[in-house]
Amino acid sequence: MNASPPAPIRNPWSVVLSCFLGLLFCISPFFQYSSGVILAPMAREFGWSHGQFAMAPALASLTVALLAPFVGWWIDRRGARIVALTGSIAMPLAIMSFGLIPADFRIFILVAVLVGIFGAATLPSVYLYSLPKFFDRRLGLAISLGVIGLGVGQIVMPQLSAAVVGSYGWRGAWIVMGGIILLAGVANAALLVPRRNAAPVSAGAEAAPLDGMLFGEVLRTPGYWMLALAFFLIAMVTNGTAVHLVGVLETRGLSPQQTVIALSAIGIGSITARLASGVLIDWFGVRFPAILFLGGQALGCVLLGLNFGSATAILGVMLIGGGLGAESDIMPYVLRRKFGMRAFGRVNSFSFSALAMGSTIGPTAVGFSADWTGGYSTVLLGFAVAAVVAIALICLLAPPHLRTRGPRPDTASPMAVHPANN
Repeated sequence: MNASPPAPIRNPWSVVLSCFLGLLFCISPFFQYSSGVILAPMAREFGWSHGQFAMAPALASLTVALLAPFVGWWIDRRGARIVALTGSIAMPLAIMSFGLIPADFRIFILVAVLVGIFGAATLPSVYLYSLPKFFDRRLGLAISLGVIGLGVGQIVMPQLSAAVVGSYGWRGAWIVMGGIILLAGVANAALLVPRRNAAPVSAGAEAAPLDGMLFGEVLRTPGYWMLALAFFLIAMVTNGTAVHLVGVLETRGLSPQQTVIALSAIGIGSITARLASGVLIDWFGVRFPAILFLGGQALGCVLLGLNFGSATAILGVMLIGGGLGAESDIMPYVLRRKFGMRAFGRVNSFSFSALAMGSTIGPTAVGFSADWTGGYSTVLLGFAVAAVVAIALICLLAPPHLRTRGPRPDTASPMAVHPANN
């Protein structure tokens, strides 16, 4: 049987829009970064500790980490659309079920695992998969514009969640927020996410060939595992602080209104870093934005850990968001340039396993540290050290051609530099 002809994409920027919307309503902005607004009153009503309620996003992240390699294989085999559509239906239904559970910790854990299982199909790697097919010279810019959806979600979701909790209580909030994510996610997956055989047809489109290393070759490369460690550390720092920001900021003397503003500040920092880092990567390579934004993340942990006051606490949250934004640009860009497109779906998804593992360990470490020590300072200062280690690893492993100052030519292969063709 002959293969079906490519499905034409006349405007490649519609692929960027699908990425933006997909990441706005994926598992990360709401469940990993904003669910604390709903989990906090839920835990108080049920009489659960910091460590217990932190297990929901932690276990969901662990489940995502375990399933991410399978999701990558699924994307490479069937394309991003069917994966995104499945996750956009199943994950919100699991989120909505939180509003129906009794005060039974076992059921709470079961639902959290279900959110992780279905949320794996909404990973950023699902929506980022198609971008390198349509962009090469402007890949950094395309990624940065697409992943802004995460930052917008981190601004909007806490505010919206707080408003819904105030109007409907925590049970109603789970159902309302799940319903919003369901409707928006399904519409995006069905209408905008490209099919597996989609191809650019406009004159301005930039198609990248399926070059690079096989998946097994990537896994046998020591540099890949060092990069994965860097991504793990960044996610541990960002998610560990994000899930517990309500508790951290309360101990710093912020009012509930200031706390909600601070929760949105992580999204502001993330958007700023994503916009800036994409341009900076295209011009200077990954070292400079890694030092700038991940160094800011380390400083943010210090500001929160040493408690200099409410204003510096909000600044610290924004700096931590900046680290998150830069990481979202750096990871897929480096993986594409260093290892190519041949197994990009699996490599990118496998790398998100490292992010998910960091997202699992970070919140759990902060929660139990707060229970044991009665505060957050020790773990936050430890996170600052972890961020510095991540900077060193990324700078060490940046592909050589990404270090060139000024705008660089396109690369048809991650291992060589070729003249620009557009």
